[in-house]
Amino acid sequence: MQAAEQENSKRQRFIALGCPYPEGKDISSEHLSNLLYFLTQIKKENSKVGILSIQGHEDHLFNLLTKGLKVMDFHLYNLPSEVMHIQRGNGFEETYLDHEVDYVVFATHPKYYSALRRFVRYRLPGKPIPLLIFTKSNAKKQIFEIWEDDTPLMAPKILTVPPLAGSKRLVHSFMHLMECLGIQLNNVEVGQAYFHQRAIHQILTRPVDGGQVCFKGELIASEAIDRYYGHILQHKPNIYQYCTVHVPISTEVLALAEDADKYYLIRDPRDMVNSFYHRMKHDSIQNELQEFLKLEKEDAFLALIKGMDFVRKDYFQKWLPIEKICHNFITALYHDAIYVIRWEDLRYRPEETYKKLLEHMRIETLAERPCLEYLIPELVRRGTFEYQTGGKRKEGEGHDKILGCHDGKHILINCRNGESRDWEKHFSHKVKDAIKERAGQYLIELGYEKDMNW
Repeated sequence: MQAAEQENSKRQRFIALGCPYPEGKDISSEHLSNLLYFLTQIKKENSKVGILSIQGHEDHLFNLLTKGLKVMDFHLYNLPSEVMHIQRGNGFEETYLDHEVDYVVFATHPKYYSALRRFVRYRLPGKPIPLLIFTKSNAKKQIFEIWEDDTPLMAPKILTVPPLAGSKRLVHSFMHLMECLGIQLNNVEVGQAYFHQRAIHQILTRPVDGGQVCFKGELIASEAIDRYYGHILQHKPNIYQYCTVHVPISTEVLALAEDADKYYLIRDPRDMVNSFYHRMKHDSIQNELQEFLKLEKEDAFLALIKGMDFVRKDYFQKWLPIEKICHNFITALYHDAIYVIRWEDLRYRPEETYKKLLEHMRIETLAERPCLEYLIPELVRRGTFEYQTGGKRKEGEGHDKILGCHDGKHILINCRNGESRDWEKHFSHKVKDAIKERAGQYLIELGYEKDMNW
């Protein structure tokens, strides 16, 4: 009995009143007939009702409800849009939101219903029941009750995609999935923070010799980056938000965000080294890598295996030694709170990979979940070269150069090959031996080799 009560406490009850939303037409009292009927019934129970709206959205509906319906008195919540963001770790404050009601009418377009249901659940006292006036045009037209547990969506979500791990294979699809689930992107100061000058200046406390390259070419200690992310990821993103981290932070730092759902993309580190070499040779950052570009191919690979700082005017970025890349991947694999996605699975088994991801996210608990029959094919499509390049490139064509320059500007299309183990075409025996010495056993542990005979 206690287990059933705990399970029920995770679920939210809401009532859909069954009126199709009149797209492109004025909302009239005729569209509110089911609401009027329902309010008349609950008036007999002396129930208290609130009207919840977002300032600047559907004001005519809010006015129609507050002035036109004389069935009962309402408590009014006309909220600015910024209060819809629910902070992590905040306590309750005594505000006009503390007025307790039994039901809350949503006076907004249906596209805001998910956000408003979450707001009611976590910000209003007494667990009031949301009343959803409108439904999709093909939905039921009668009043019906729905129970939903959206707890799996509540936790902040952090997607870590290390540089050159093939991030675009996943990021476009993950962003589409989050959009379908009503989870908002919050990448300010979190995602590619090296583009964000305020974040950079927080890290730049003092230059340190032999550290990491940062804003205006100054050097800072690598540990400073981990300290920054270790702090910021415990506060951002917020509830029902996600971020993408595209810097080589330590996996141990990621684990500090204990209340967040963490997703981590890994790839064969040898393919990462190979991709980085080709990107350095052909990408638009080449003008800032003159010393590296002077190296012969074999020496360039050996330099990348050892790790290196590289200078860009607006970056704090570092290419990690291959053994450190492997260490981060292994730590993620063995961490219970980090869900690991392999690039190779996205490339060669995408349908199965996304199905497992959705099962891990517990999408099946959602009453208004996206249709998986259509969602998974779309997630697969968004990870392809064809989608990322607008049809200019196809998987496995083996392009010599990276798409990256257009009218003198850098564009984020870096699709060169898209195949696993392309490094076999480029690594010399000396390069292979250097990798075996530094990371051979790690590659076996990661499942990329069975032994040292490669």
